[in-house]
Order: sequence, then C-alpha cells, then structure tokens
Amino acid sequence: MEQRGAVRWIVFNRPEAMNALTDVMLEALERAFREAARAEDVRAIVLAGRGRAFQAGQDLSALGEAPEPETYGALLKKRYHPVLRAMRETPKPILAAVGGVAAGAGMSLALAADFRVMSDRAAFVPAFFKLALVPDTGMAYFLPRLVGFGRALEWMTLGGRIGPDEALRTGLVHRVFPADGFESAAQAFAETLAALPTKTFGMLKRLLQKAEAAPLGEALAYERMLQSAAAATEDHRRGMTAFFAKTEPTFTGR
Repeated sequence: MEQRGAVRWIVFNRPEAMNALTDVMLEALERAFREAARAEDVRAIVLAGRGRAFQAGQDLSALGEAPEPETYGALLKKRYHPVLRAMRETPKPILAAVGGVAAGAGMSLALAADFRVMSDRAAFVPAFFKLALVPDTGMAYFLPRLVGFGRALEWMTLGGRIGPDEALRTGLVHRVFPADGFESAAQAFAETLAALPTKTFGMLKRLLQKAEAAPLGEALAYERMLQSAAAATEDHRRGMTAFFAKTEPTFTGR
C-alpha cells in the first residue's frame, strides 16, 4: 500500500508471475480494503498491478494439476468472496487502474471496482471458459450490469482479448490513457474522485446497490433515509454555501 495525498494505492506486486493471486495476497487484499475504508486520510482508493499485468487471476500452480472439485468452491468462499464484500462495502470510491492484462479473477476484481481506467496497451481476458470453468469472483454479476447480458455472455464464452477501444465503447471502462504516463493519469483521475463529498459517495454506493434488487417502494424509502443523512453532512452545508455564493465547493469528506 502507498498513500499519495488523499489517495490510497493498493498494488499487486508479483510482476514475475503476472501478479497471479495466492492465499496470502487475497488475505492481504481484503485487509487492505478494510483498513482503507476506516482510514480518515483516505478519500479514494486505487487498485493497480506492478509490471506488464494488472492481475492474471488465480495462481493455478498453487492448486496443482488435478485439484479436487471442492477446492474451487472452498477457495471462493474463504478468500475471493470476502475481498468482493470488502470492496462493495467500502464507502470510498475505488478505481481499478488496469495498466496491463486483467485476466480471469483479475478481470472480475476490476469489475467490482466503482470506476475503471485502462492503458491503451492493456486488455481484459475473461479466461474461465478456456478451463471449462464458469466465471467466478462476481464476473457473472458485474459484467452484464456494465455491458448488457448479450455482450457479457459472448465475452465470457467466445471472447478472447477485449482491447481499449472496445472496452471504452461498451462502457466497460470510463477512460483510456496512454501507456506512457498511465500511472500519473490514474492518480489524477483518483484525485478527482477524492475531491468528491466522500460520505455522500458512500451513501450513493449503498443506494445503487440497494436499488439493483429492491422493489421500488423499498428503494424509495432507503433513498429518503439516506437523503436525510446526506443533508446532515458538513459537505452538504459547504455545497449549499458555494451554490448561493456562485463558487465551486471544496469538500472535506465530512
């Protein structure tokens, strides 16, 4: 982890193995998100990878050539799913900075972030069907919501590499930046997120997740409750003052 102003960088650091995930890395990843969520000096989080890959998914060599079928489900329950819950429960904006290949569960983790930017040399690779496995780590949940059912199904079954042009055109990513200077561009994007009213962002994140599955009446009741909570924040008062003064608000995250 590295703190850059109000932005906390969480970086996969096994470049020699394309940042393939191990038990130790997954446990540390969940802990890193939980810690960043609690830290008062963190207002945005960047998830990135060292070297030529963002993240290449599970380190299959750790499973061996013929793992027991139950191994996969147990690994998801113990390691991968807690990371996803930590990401979705983190009230601060999470940016996946995809500077290289994001394959398998690495792609899934990028999908679980709130925002995604990618390098013009990067690619997404669903990968699971090459091993006759269903997509996991939430891919079947997140991908259709981002790009639609039909395109998600095609990518997960027939797709190979999803490059920057297609990713941007379909809404898979929010921005594409040149590979040269990619990290600086990702930091600048994250600083924009860090300048948002942080508490209100956390409420919006919860509201969107609630609205995905709740009946309209329940969603509207939740909206009403959160709006009252948002109106009680210091940032709301700052926003109102700036509105009447016809200036740009400066939020503090409180």
